[in-house]
Amino acid sequence: MKENQGFSRREFLKRVGLGVGAAVVLAGGGALLSSAFRPDWTKEEEKNGTNEMEHKRLVFYFTATGNDLYVARQFSSEPLSIPQVMKQHGHGLMRWEADEIGIVYPIYWQKPPVMVQEFIRKSTFTCSYFFGILTYGCNCDTAPKIFTKLCRDNGITPDYVNAIIMVDNWLPGFDMNRQVALDPSKHIEEQIAQQVDDVARHVTFTRRSVPNFEHGPTFPVEAREQFTITSDCVGCGICTKVCPWGNYRIVDGKAETSGDCEHCFACAQNCPQKAIYLTAGEANRHARYRNSHVSLQDIIDANCQL
Repeated sequence: MKENQGFSRREFLKRVGLGVGAAVVLAGGGALLSSAFRPDWTKEEEKNGTNEMEHKRLVFYFTATGNDLYVARQFSSEPLSIPQVMKQHGHGLMRWEADEIGIVYPIYWQKPPVMVQEFIRKSTFTCSYFFGILTYGCNCDTAPKIFTKLCRDNGITPDYVNAIIMVDNWLPGFDMNRQVALDPSKHIEEQIAQQVDDVARHVTFTRRSVPNFEHGPTFPVEAREQFTITSDCVGCGICTKVCPWGNYRIVDGKAETSGDCEHCFACAQNCPQKAIYLTAGEANRHARYRNSHVSLQDIIDANCQL
């Protein structure tokens, strides 16, 4: 068993849909919860552990525009949102146990999002197969190496690390309309299908890293300095629900922001009025993006900190 501690209750498992053969251990040395939770188990089956699950896989994800949620859903019918897991656990340590455990996230300047890094540092993973699926729009030069080192530093070595090129939704550098037009040329579905098959077969692989990449800014940064909220804001409150850091609030009918920000751009990309934009500028001020397979409600369910 691979092992990479925790606070939870069975009610948490029910709430986040942890019905995939996973276990969570309480931080204070509490008893291990049932190795598989399913609502239709009888008490005797649960006591004896005689009811086998079809898949014993846990997949965690972080998403801002839906790309990574869409990918995570290809690896698990019930992937777990890292922002929601972190909200439930607060600053507590966590332990996760399953046959297979995976993490799906977007690359930000070659690094995992800050919240993903924190999640890994606060978690102990026990499994037979551990994998990382990284998404990117332009390059993933040293990202596999950075992810592997982060995991090893926290007690677990990934068996499989790969990356999927998707629509690049980094607003400062790319026009979302042009990126969407390029979507078919990236063969996204083929990439996903291949990596889903690799994981199913427990392939051992780490994507090669390209050395000497110059890393970008250090996150998080102050949200108030990053975004301008225009008079187009109607106070709908969507930004308060899609920000995984909970940085937004509605004051006198208009959105305000402050706090730690890591440029996921969920606020700007999902604003119905396009009233939020980067103060430093964007490639196309009026173009916005959300994965076509993912709804606004999906993003809210994944990220809402209210």
